[in-house]
Amino acid sequence: MAKTDWNLRDTIRPEDMNELGQEINEHGGKIAEQGLEIEEHDKTILEQGTKITEQGKSISALENRLDTEEYAEITLQQGLQVVKAERDSRFRLGSIKGRTLINLLGSAGGCEDASIFSISSGSATPSYFVSTPLEADSGSSGIRATWNDINMGSSYAKYVPIPNSLVPGKTYLAALVVKTNNPSIGGRIAIRKTDTAISGETTIQSSNYSLSYLKFMADGKETAVGCFFAVNNQSGFVSFDSIRLYELSQAESVAFDGLAPEQIAEKYSYVSSGIIGVENPYVIRYGENLLPPFYEWTTYTQDGVNTYKSSGVYEVSFIAEQGKQGFVYYDLPLVPNRYYTLSSQHTGYISVTSLDLNSVLLPNTVEQSGTFFSGKATLGRVYLSNIGDGSLTGKGGLFTFKSPMLSLGTEAKPFKPREDAMLAFQTELHANPDTGAEPDELFEQNGQYFKLAKWKKVVLDESRFWGIDAGNVTPEYKPLYFRDGTIQAKDYITYATKYDGTRLFNRETASYTGADQTLMYRNGIHLTVANSDSGWGPNYSPTQDEIKAYLMGWKMYLYGNVTQPYNGTGTRAWGKLGLPLNPDGGLKDGTTTLPTQSYPEWNYYQLLYRFAEETVEPVVSEDCLTLSEGDNVVEVGTGIVLREKTNPKQVGGIAYRINSISMSNQFKYRLGTPIEVSRNNNIDYHWVYVDNSVVSNDGYGKGVLQINSPADYDPSAAYNVTYIKLDKSPVAPITGSLAANEKAQISDLTAGVAEALHGVSVNGAQLPAHVDAKVHSTEVHGLRIQADKLQYQKANGDWDKVGGEEVLLSNSITGIRTDVAATELAVNRAANVPYTDKTLIIASLKNSPTLTQQASTVIPFDNVLTDTLGELNGDGSFTLRDSGTYYVSIDIGAFNTSDIPQYTDFFISISYPSDQYLANYRVPKSTSIVRLIGGGLLVVKNNYESYKISIWTDAANVRLGLNSYLNVARLR
Repeated sequence: MAKTDWNLRDTIRPEDMNELGQEINEHGGKIAEQGLEIEEHDKTILEQGTKITEQGKSISALENRLDTEEYAEITLQQGLQVVKAERDSRFRLGSIKGRTLINLLGSAGGCEDASIFSISSGSATPSYFVSTPLEADSGSSGIRATWNDINMGSSYAKYVPIPNSLVPGKTYLAALVVKTNNPSIGGRIAIRKTDTAISGETTIQSSNYSLSYLKFMADGKETAVGCFFAVNNQSGFVSFDSIRLYELSQAESVAFDGLAPEQIAEKYSYVSSGIIGVENPYVIRYGENLLPPFYEWTTYTQDGVNTYKSSGVYEVSFIAEQGKQGFVYYDLPLVPNRYYTLSSQHTGYISVTSLDLNSVLLPNTVEQSGTFFSGKATLGRVYLSNIGDGSLTGKGGLFTFKSPMLSLGTEAKPFKPREDAMLAFQTELHANPDTGAEPDELFEQNGQYFKLAKWKKVVLDESRFWGIDAGNVTPEYKPLYFRDGTIQAKDYITYATKYDGTRLFNRETASYTGADQTLMYRNGIHLTVANSDSGWGPNYSPTQDEIKAYLMGWKMYLYGNVTQPYNGTGTRAWGKLGLPLNPDGGLKDGTTTLPTQSYPEWNYYQLLYRFAEETVEPVVSEDCLTLSEGDNVVEVGTGIVLREKTNPKQVGGIAYRINSISMSNQFKYRLGTPIEVSRNNNIDYHWVYVDNSVVSNDGYGKGVLQINSPADYDPSAAYNVTYIKLDKSPVAPITGSLAANEKAQISDLTAGVAEALHGVSVNGAQLPAHVDAKVHSTEVHGLRIQADKLQYQKANGDWDKVGGEEVLLSNSITGIRTDVAATELAVNRAANVPYTDKTLIIASLKNSPTLTQQASTVIPFDNVLTDTLGELNGDGSFTLRDSGTYYVSIDIGAFNTSDIPQYTDFFISISYPSDQYLANYRVPKSTSIVRLIGGGLLVVKNNYESYKISIWTDAANVRLGLNSYLNVARLR
C-alpha cells in the first residue's frame, strides 16, 4: 500500500510514486467496473419497464376484448361456399335485399309442352321433338330433339313465340340450359327476328346441362326465342330446358360483361311464370362431418345380397355372395377446387364419384381413408360397397361400415355426427323489376328480424270483390277493378302478369288503351281482360261470381260452340283456360255449372305495387346460424318452406305417404328437396324420400316421402314438413358479421342460444302462449320446464307445478288450464287480470257455422260483448285502432266431432301479417265435445290494422258452438 502519512521533511522516492500510481490505477479499474455494473442495472430497469409497459398494453387489449364487442364483416354469396371463421361465432345478420325477376316468356320457358314451339327453320328436321321428364332441369320436363340417322342435315332451330314485343333500345338477356349425348353435335340459345336470327357465341356440346346465353339490344323485330341445333349430319340428341328472357337495367348491362358463366347462371337463374322475388331465403352451415346418418343414404342390392342391417345410425352391414354387388350411397353438393377426405371404419371399399362430370374422384379402396380433389365437380356421390380391385364384380363375405366421415382438408379427422345449423325466413323480398332500385330489406334488430317493406305482391283472385268499370267497356275488353281499403299505394306503378306468365302493360294515366293492362289509381287495382280470354261477349256484363270464375281459370262460352263467346242468350258453359285443348278442340272439363273452385294447373294473375309509405313488418324466422372455428361449408339459397302441416295417408295397406297426388295430400308447393319431417315438433327419422321414377310420378314435384313400416307411424301425432320448393326464385347476397373478439363471441353465442331455444319467432314477440311442455325448454310467460315438468311462477317468485285447475301467472295475462288431455294456456278473463291496460274486444258467435273440410274457415265472431278502441267488421275480422302490443286469445267450445273417423286436426291462426298459429290440436274419435283454447302476443305497428281468426280442420260436418269467444287485450 502506498505511503499516506507524508510531512514536509519526507523525501519522495521513485518507488513511492510507483506505489501511488499503481493504487490509483487499481481504484480507477474498480470505478470503471462499478460504472459498468450501474449501466447494466439501468438497462435491466429499462427492460423491466418496457416489459411492464407491454404487459400493460396486453392487459388493456384483453380488457378491450372483454369489454368492447368487435365484429368482422362478411358477405355470403349464392350457392355452396367455404367460409373461414377465426373462432366459434354466431352469424349476425346485416341485411338481405330484395330482387324481382319476371320471365318475359311466361310459362313457355318451362319447356313442359313441346307443341308450343311452333316456329322452326333449317334442313335437319329431327326424328323426334318431345317434352320428357328425363330431360327436366326445372319443373317436371325438358325437351329432347333426336336425330336417328346420320346425314339428316347440318342445322336446325326451334322457337316459341315471344308474347309481347320487346322495346327497341333496351337490353335483354336470353338464356337456356342445353346438353347432348354426342360431342359432335350441340345447341345454343337463339333469337328469331322478322328478317334474320341471332344466337349465342358458343355451341354447348357437354353431356351435362350447361348455360347458353345471349345479351342483346332489342330493335323491335324479335319474334321468338328457342334453341339452335348444330347437327353436322350426325346422329344423337340435344336436350334443353329453363328458357329465360329478362330485361336488363343499364347498370346490370354494364356489370354483365364482367360475369363468368357460372355467375350468370346464378344471378339470372330460371324462374317460372309470375312475379318472383327473393322467396324464403335461408343459410345452412353443414357440419364438420358432411355425411348424415345411414337412414338418409340409398341402398342398392342384387340377388345374393341380404337385407342391410343397422346397429346404429352410423353403422351398417350386409352379407354378399361372390360376384354380387351391394352398396349404400349418398349424394351431396361439392365446393369446386377443394380437397376432401373420406374415412370410415370398414371391411369393404370406399369411393367417391362426380355425378355432374361423370368421373371418379376417389377410386375404390380398402384403406380406411382417402383424399380427393373436387376440381370442377359440384355434385358428388359417396359409395360404401363390396366392389373393388379394379373390377365391378362384387366380393363375397360380411361387409361392415361404421362412422363414415367426409370433411374438408387432406387429413382424416376423428368421427363426429353431422350437426348442421340453419337460419331461415318466411318472407318475400322485392325490388323494382326493371331497375332493381328501392329493394325491400330484411334486417336484424335486438335479436328479432324485420322487413323494411316497399313493395307488395298480391294475387288477383276470387277472394276480392270485383267491379266492372262500365264507362270504359269496349267490344274487345272489359275493365275490372277492386278497391277495398286495404291498399295504400303510389299511383300508376304496377308490374303484373297474367295466367300464362306474360307481362301486362302498366298504365301511367287514369285510362286504358287495350286489353292486358293494369292501373293503380287512388288505391284501387284496375285490370283489363280481353273478351277472347274471358269468353264474355261484347254485349254481356258478367256477374260477380262469373268474374271470380274467370280469375280461378274458367273461360265462358256458348254451350255447344266452344269458339263462340257467351253474349247473353243461350246456355252458358265453362272450360279450363290455359291447358292443352281436347282432341276435338274443346276446353278441358267443360261444364254448364258455374265453377266455384280453381284447379292445380291454374296460375293466377299477379301484381306488384309500390307502397305509398315504407312499412316495417316482423318476419317469421327459424333457428340460429353458428359457424365453427376454421373452415365451414355454407349454402345460401331460397325457397325453403318451414313446418308445413301434412296429413299422411296409407298406401296399399302398408306404407304411409305424404306429398302424394293420388292420395290428395300433396304439399302447398312442388317438392324440390326435403329437409326434415317432424312429429309433434320432434324430428322423425323414419321418413324416407322416394323419387317419382319409383312411384310413377305420384309426387307433387320430384317425389314423395313415406314410412315403409306401419309400426313407425303414429296416427295420433301431428306431422309437419320443412322442404325446399322445386320452383326457383332469385337469390340475393346475405351480409352480416362474425365475432372478432371474446366479448362479441360471448354476447352472440348467448343470444344465439336464446334464439335457438325460442325456435320459431313470430311477429317479433316471444313464443305464442300455447306452449307444448314437451317441446320448448325455456321460460315463457312465467313458465318453465324443470325435470320434464311444466311449472308456473308464483307471485312471490317461487316455481310450482301446474295442477289441473286454472292458475293465474305472476308476470303475464295468461292463465293455465288442462283440457283435452293436454296442458294449454288461455287468457284469464277475471276483472283483476294484471299487466293489461284495457280489454278492447270480447266477442262471441250469434250462429253456429259449419267448418269447411280440409280448408281454413274464418271464425265469424259477430256478437260484440265489449268494443273499446277496436271493432268487429262484419266479415269475421276485427280492427285495432291503435298500435301497440296486444294479447289475442280464443276459446272455441262445443265441437261436435262424432263424424271423425279416427283423429282430426285443428289449427287456429291469426291472419296478419302472415298466418301465426294460436293453437294446434289433434282430437281422437272418442271425444264428442271438445274445447280448444289458445292465444299469442300480437305486435301492431300501425293504426287501424285488421285481422282475422281462422280455423282449419280435416274432419267433415264440424260445427262451432255459440260458447266460442274472442278476447283482445292490450298490454301495458
